[in-house]
Amino acid sequence: PRYFVVKGQDNQKQDPLVTERAGAGESDCLTELYAPLSTPERELGSFGIGIGVYFSSLRWFAIILFISGVLNLPSMNYYSSEGKGYFNSLNDVPKMYRGSAVCANVTWVACSDCDASHFGADRVRVNEKTGEQEFLKNDCLFDEIFHGIFDSLSLFFQIIAIGALQIYQKREIVNYDENEQTAQDYSLLVKNPPEDALDPDEWRSFFAQFSVTGEGPIFVTVALNNGKLLLAHVEHRKLFDKIEGKLPHGIEMLDREQIREIAEQLKDKKMEKMLMKLDILENEIRILRQEKFKASAVYVSFNTEVGQRRALNKLSTGKLNVWGLRDPPSDLPLFHGRVLDVKEPDEPSSVRWKDLGVSAFRLIWGRLVSNMAVIAIIACCAVLIDIIRSESYVALVIALINALIPRLCKFVNQMEKHYNETTAQISLYIKISVLRWTNTALLITAITPFTSTLSTGDGNLLSTVANIFVAEIFTSPTIRLLDIPNTVKRHFIAPRAKTQIGMIRNFSGAKVTVAERYTESTKIVFLCFYYGALMPYGFFMGSVALIGYYIVDKFCLLRTWGRMPKVGKEIADFQRRYLLNVAVIFLGVMSAYTYASFPYDNLCEFSDSGSGATYKFCDQDLLSAWKFPPLPSFQPEGQEWMTPNQTILVRYYSVLAVFILVGGLYASFGGGCFECLSSLFRGSYEEVGHDMGIDYSTVPSIFAYVPQIEVPGFMFPLIACDITGIDGDHVYWRNPNRSHDYYSIVNDVADTTDNQEKMNYSVIKYYPPVDDG
Repeated sequence: PRYFVVKGQDNQKQDPLVTERAGAGESDCLTELYAPLSTPERELGSFGIGIGVYFSSLRWFAIILFISGVLNLPSMNYYSSEGKGYFNSLNDVPKMYRGSAVCANVTWVACSDCDASHFGADRVRVNEKTGEQEFLKNDCLFDEIFHGIFDSLSLFFQIIAIGALQIYQKREIVNYDENEQTAQDYSLLVKNPPEDALDPDEWRSFFAQFSVTGEGPIFVTVALNNGKLLLAHVEHRKLFDKIEGKLPHGIEMLDREQIREIAEQLKDKKMEKMLMKLDILENEIRILRQEKFKASAVYVSFNTEVGQRRALNKLSTGKLNVWGLRDPPSDLPLFHGRVLDVKEPDEPSSVRWKDLGVSAFRLIWGRLVSNMAVIAIIACCAVLIDIIRSESYVALVIALINALIPRLCKFVNQMEKHYNETTAQISLYIKISVLRWTNTALLITAITPFTSTLSTGDGNLLSTVANIFVAEIFTSPTIRLLDIPNTVKRHFIAPRAKTQIGMIRNFSGAKVTVAERYTESTKIVFLCFYYGALMPYGFFMGSVALIGYYIVDKFCLLRTWGRMPKVGKEIADFQRRYLLNVAVIFLGVMSAYTYASFPYDNLCEFSDSGSGATYKFCDQDLLSAWKFPPLPSFQPEGQEWMTPNQTILVRYYSVLAVFILVGGLYASFGGGCFECLSSLFRGSYEEVGHDMGIDYSTVPSIFAYVPQIEVPGFMFPLIACDITGIDGDHVYWRNPNRSHDYYSIVNDVADTTDNQEKMNYSVIKYYPPVDDG
């Protein structure tokens, strides 16, 4: 990625407060590469608000976790102290686990009614002298009040810090939006146009009433529900490109008969089959062109922000009015007698043009199938981790699975249809988050025997979690830096490509999604919060991991990652409203269960005879018993294990857990439910930021809503409309070696009839402002 170089009157380079990112393939103006180290964080918003907020989140998460670690230093010191502290001796505790609740101060005791199935394999033995089963009892001294004070300080700080971060991010999103003028700031989307309203002039006339000068919008794009036709064109262009790559130099694809003769002379059966398939695809396209496609969406761009805001304020109305279930207000402008459903659109590069005409049933069905696939993946991960749980390399396997999860989720997400990249990224974000959170934290807890929670050695809970932190610090960033698949493409496959285009495609960079990067940060935060009470030094490790992510991801963004669609504030809003609140809920709830479960050995002392204490089984795992909140009253009668101070602490944390749960759920869903209900009766549009007073036509980095299709393996998208009369500067990319007309699929297949084939494609029309002539 590059930015425009600004020069002053003395022809010397100037450093503006915010640079302007150049479009892909820009060659007319002087540009420079973004510097991985010196590029300020505020510049990253030019890659999309979602990217800018991601790096800001990494920075603040690292700070929050570091301060949390500092507040937990007394607990870490207690866990690693001898004598009157947690241990009598630290000799049996590996240095890596000191500072956590790992307990090596244990004794073997007899239990009258214990069943070995309730204990980990390493917690049971048969006494060689007596022949009786014996069980490990944790004798580490736990000071409940001491831990309660410092853990509460940390807990309250984390809740306040996450709340402050959410407020800060809302303001930051506005700042990013105001720092860069984009098409989204001047445009609106009509989601329910009349099916036969295909004339851009008619739409412009309607929206002229909202313009400052009365001239009307400068761009109108009418998108059609021609997804099948576009997919056929994509297959045709891919096959066309494949055949072209096999031709001898100087042979044009237009000379189809000459190509067939060459294939026959070379006895290339594969080429002949591809030519036959190409003919079939062309006939299919001609047949699809005979269909009469309908308008599925309309994008309208004004020359001023005022025009857009006037239109959205005036046309925004309740869903009941849009659905025709209530009479609209008398002052609401109607188009062809219809109440328009309007909203601020996503960026042009984020629109999925081929999916705009997909039915609601197909949208729901795709999500249902993909979610079932995610459940199947979770089950497979659980089986695999359970098999290797006792092995020393389980943490490495978990880190590798986390690295593979985005690829699996991207494959699963292809089952879904989305109108824009934002909803696709949010759907992907949810899947990756669920899988990574489950794989990293929840599965480890579920498959580890309860009594092995504080045990030392491979396969036990805290040792596995510590190894996961180490793997996240080193393994994940290393995998991204090495970028092995694309390194192989650049250095081995590209030099052996048969065509120039084939070679260039191997330099397109790693395909990375915004959702994937967001889940990396929230995964670390979730892991720290989930195990914070048992492993307080994990806050420091999490902070180090996030700092590494920040440095590595910034380098990759500016040097190795491929082009990404600009994703707006929606994915950042989703993280702020849902994922962070869920992480805080787990923080409060798991702290309560942690303190209720001490000493994690399922052994209760019930008598003290002359020969010493005797023990019986008591189920200390209130979490598996689904007891919420984990109040002391839930202890089975006759199996009480909590000390008096522990009882006080657990009651306090149980009440706190309920408040955090209720507050978190309200913060996540309360406002959304109210907004959903209120949107039935009134418009939901709200202005964000200030009108910057800059005209659309004066900003060179703004791009129009030109229908396009991203094709895997192609350097540039295919243009899905007639772009006659549209200047190439209005397209968000440029190939210095070929014009945009080359990428237009409209004229790929000649029509043998008088059918006006271009009416079967989306329409875009440009209306130059008066000042532009």
